Amino acid sequence: MGENLDKLREQYSADYVFCNSGEIVEKSGDIKADNDAIKKSVVVLKQSLETAEIQDIENIAFYTENQKITFVFNDNDIYGILTQNSVKGIVIKGAKSQGKRDKGKLKIKERKKIAVKGGFVREKDEIKKEQKIEEKPSAEKAAKNYKLDVGIIDTVKSIAKEYLEDFTDDIVNNMVRESKIDVKNLTNKAVELFIKKLSKSSSLIIGPSHAKEMIEKINVKITE
Repeated sequence: MGENLDKLREQYSADYVFCNSGEIVEKSGDIKADNDAIKKSVVVLKQSLETAEIQDIENIAFYTENQKITFVFNDNDIYGILTQNSVKGIVIKGAKSQGKRDKGKLKIKERKKIAVKGGFVREKDEIKKEQKIEEKPSAEKAAKNYKLDVGIIDTVKSIAKEYLEDFTDDIVNNMVRESKIDVKNLTNKAVELFIKKLSKSSSLIIGPSHAKEMIEKINVKITE
């Protein structure tokens, strides 16, 4: 993290500034969100931009009536700055987009093919099929007996990486935090909740049918 957060907060008269770099979070100012909440917001933001197929972005702002929070991308760091709406031109030293811009507009990239068995590009017909699958109520299933050992998360990641690629660590780690899993004291209920959350989050990235396929593979490996 190359920028002094206290100086940034003073420079832009910000209520608060935070920086997320991987698993590390630094904060300055009056911010109620804890580190896990900040990490979660960053993961959701990155997932949303990827799902919308947006690239070459330096910053993005979300406005309320009087304030705005600006997320600034700087190599592997993501800064969040809460200021008044009137504050303009927020710049972080070294922040730059990955590639060229076209007259300052966001560029829409060619649809990324996430590596799954056989590969795929999600066409309209497939999306409609997935929506039908998602809408059907799932039948009650017998409770699974999970292998409650410390290596279960690594096993999940190894399979998920075939489908989620670069998103794997962000999504799985975020689901671990949301599920409040204690890897040293695993319970069947906690693992079941984790798997459900992982399935739901993954479906936003790769679609319900591929998420279902991934979860089925994971369940084969982690159940007794």
